[in-house]
Amino acid sequence: YERRKLKAKAQEYCGRNATRLSQELGFGTQGIVLKTEHNTALKVYELEKGYQREKAVYKRLHERNIFSVNRMSIPRIVHWEDDLLAFEMSIVHVPCILDFGGAYVDIAPDHFNRNEEWFTEKREEFGKHWGDAEKVIREIEFKADIILVDVNPGNIKFPP
Repeated sequence: YERRKLKAKAQEYCGRNATRLSQELGFGTQGIVLKTEHNTALKVYELEKGYQREKAVYKRLHERNIFSVNRMSIPRIVHWEDDLLAFEMSIVHVPCILDFGGAYVDIAPDHFNRNEEWFTEKREEFGKHWGDAEKVIREIEFKADIILVDVNPGNIKFPP
């Protein structure tokens, strides 16, 4: 994707919603995340499929009144603009769960398989926090029927 185009969409969002951008917080394979002057995060997607999937996750969490899991904060959606593929959310601090771009509501994708190789890889990535990370994954699935596919220490953040 072209960051310039996504930043232009972010500026359009800000113009519509009486806010301004203050800094870039991050970027990934699907888009960018920027901080606003209202101390919120604005995520702008390149493709509609990923945007709709992540928005569905946040809507499910809201419907089920899930704003934290195992004492880990989850961002709350403040507002979205479907035509811009952008949504604004609260900023959370560690410990927290971020980035539901690789999560699915109700049904896991066909390509996803939590086999022994997957568990070994995740144990190595999370180290001493793997047990707690695994509890978070299971609780979100149990309480919200949300399958976390993109599981890594950048998305499930523990204090050092």
